[in-house]
Amino acid sequence: RGVGTNITERKGAEQALRDSERELRLLINAVPAVISYADAGERMRSCNNAMAQLLGRPREMILNRTMREIFGEDRYRVLEPHVRRALAGEEAHFERTQVKADGDLLDLAVKYIPRRNERGEVEGFYTLATDITEIRRLERLKMEFVSTVSHELRTPLTSIRGSLGLLSGGV
Repeated sequence: RGVGTNITERKGAEQALRDSERELRLLINAVPAVISYADAGERMRSCNNAMAQLLGRPREMILNRTMREIFGEDRYRVLEPHVRRALAGEEAHFERTQVKADGDLLDLAVKYIPRRNERGEVEGFYTLATDITEIRRLERLKMEFVSTVSHELRTPLTSIRGSLGLLSGGV
């Protein structure tokens, strides 16, 4: 005796889930922004390739380690207030400068987004960090340009103003 059950539908659903997960992983790893997830204990549970490249470490050396272990004590102290806000259920937005693995400086716009379970309790937070180095460089160039133009125009305009003052005074 035996009982046969058609599990074709279940197997199809399992395969669809695996395919969906693979696609999501490919998408997250293709994004140039840092994407990660840390649990309530600040232990890194997921990260994309951009984070591994930024830190100059393989993902295996990042996953399942605490933020303090990953970033070191000094950098963690800068991040800690924002982490506390995220774990308290509040989104945290801030900008920071990060030293890349190759020694170059990188300006980042960072956002910590709390993750809540079905009861509404915070169980961790997502990180989204985007490179704003080029934006900051262009802002500095713009400020330098405005400063230079202002300085260069000040001298001739002062002369013109003086001459107009003399003319209006009847000289």
